[in-house]
Amino acid sequence: MKDEKQFENIYRRFFLRVFTFFRRRGYSEEDGRDLAQDVFMRAFTNWDQHRSDEALPGWIKSITLSIWKNNVRHEMAGKRKAEEVTFNELASPYKTNDEEPLLKMIDEENRLRVYRELKKLPARMKQCVVFRLKGRSYEEISILLKVSRDTVKSQLGQARRRLSEKLRQ
Repeated sequence: MKDEKQFENIYRRFFLRVFTFFRRRGYSEEDGRDLAQDVFMRAFTNWDQHRSDEALPGWIKSITLSIWKNNVRHEMAGKRKAEEVTFNELASPYKTNDEEPLLKMIDEENRLRVYRELKKLPARMKQCVVFRLKGRSYEEISILLKVSRDTVKSQLGQARRRLSEKLRQ
């Protein structure tokens, strides 16, 4: 691109939209800024592929989606390597107090029960639950697992019912 001033104007015009896109998908402010920067770096690098000013919003959007999907896939690849999920991260119905051994014991017992029951779920259902517990949106899970958003919602609903029934026993 020959006119850096023109690109600076494009950056100002679209940065907030791109940044907000990533923030709404659960990224921290820092990660959102980094990913937005990646979008504009790719746009700057591939400026010769840009067709017209009318197509610019769609082009920036497609780059944004591509960066986001690649980031989600990258995160998923890292999670595949670590099959086992630590349930210490799961919320407990009890607050643990280091001074109260009984509460710590109850907390650990609940985690173990959830872990045992979660292991019994079908693989796809278990994956949906784990991704959801990690804070993923329905849309992100659907992309990661290559299923529809409705399938993700259905799997999560079934998992909630199954786990709820088992944990009440």
